[in-house]
Parts: sequence; C-alpha cells; structure tokens
Amino acid sequence: MKKLMGLLVVTVLAAAATVAYAETATFTLSATVKAITGTSINSSSVDAKTNAFTALGAGNQNFAFGELTLKTNDDGTQRFESSKYFAIDIAGTGGAGVPKTVITYQEGQVQGSTKLGDRAAVVLMAKKYTAPGVKAEEYLIDRKSLTSLVGAGVTINGSQVTALGGNWLRAYVGLNSGEYDGFLPFNPGDAAGTYTGTVTVTATL
Repeated sequence: MKKLMGLLVVTVLAAAATVAYAETATFTLSATVKAITGTSINSSSVDAKTNAFTALGAGNQNFAFGELTLKTNDDGTQRFESSKYFAIDIAGTGGAGVPKTVITYQEGQVQGSTKLGDRAAVVLMAKKYTAPGVKAEEYLIDRKSLTSLVGAGVTINGSQVTALGGNWLRAYVGLNSGEYDGFLPFNPGDAAGTYTGTVTVTATL
C-alpha cells in the first residue's frame, strides 16, 4: 500500500510540472502632433558666385539687384547679370504643416517696351530638413516669369510641398540668365535705365 501511495504522489507531481502559465497584456500607444498655428516669411540675399546667404529678416525688404554687369557668353551673345539673387522662405509655426502661399507681381517702372517682369523669374522649391548642421535638400515645384504672376499670381498649396517631402517653401527671385527657354535675360537690345517691380507673398493657414 505504501509503495502504491508513493507512486501516486510522484505521478501527480510530474503532471503538475507540465502545466504552462502565460499572461498577455496589450498597450495602445498614441501621440498628438498639433497643426501649425501661424506663418513665417523671411528673406535672404544670396551671392550669385558663392551662393552664400545673408539674412534680411522678416517683413518688407528691398530686393535691389544693383547696377548690372555686361557679360559675353561662350557663343558670343551678351547679357546683363547681377551679383546677387534673393530667397524667400515661407513656413508654418507652432506645429506641423506648410501654409498655403500666393505670390503675385506688380510691374513698376519700365523702359520702352521692356519690363523687369519679363527679365526676372521666381523659382519655387520644396525645402526638406534632414538633420542639424546638414544642408536642407530642395526639390523643384515650378519656375515662373514675374510677368506671369501679374493679377492672380501663383498659388502653392502646402500639400504640394509636403508631397515632395518638404518642410517649407522657398521662392528664389532672380534675374534670368538665359539658361532656360522662354526666360530672356537683360541684354544690350534693352533700353538703359532703372526698372522696378513688386513681389507680394501671402501665406495663410
């Protein structure tokens, strides 16, 4: 009888040792990133040779190209060029997203039949932040003559910038170099004198 009880005890303990135990818990994560609550418009002057930026700050600025220099191209044609061009950075503040931007142009002083708007352009870029100390990448959205912006102008929705991975919009404003078809530079056939115009940038949430 004692031998039988001993067998029973051993059997029960062995069976109990094979029973598995598990506990499962799930954890739901969440984080909220708020949308932009404001806008920021800042501009810079850019050296045409070194591409070095000099911040001009926020608000109204005078984009003066100065007295232009006559240059002879490799093919013998001539054009006038400036030592600088300008950059306008449009971004959202206080949260994530890129504001809707409208850029228009108003012609000012002209000389003869030539207008500044016919000899200058705006190049629209989506700027992508990568890492601290690393130059931001940029992707072309569009290129427009300033004359084409008279009236309704051009509208750049925030989604056009973010679709290219951009974090903000940059508009380069400069004189045409003749590099692109349809964008004629100032040349000796133009009338001498001072040309003026006004670019207006409006950013909305």
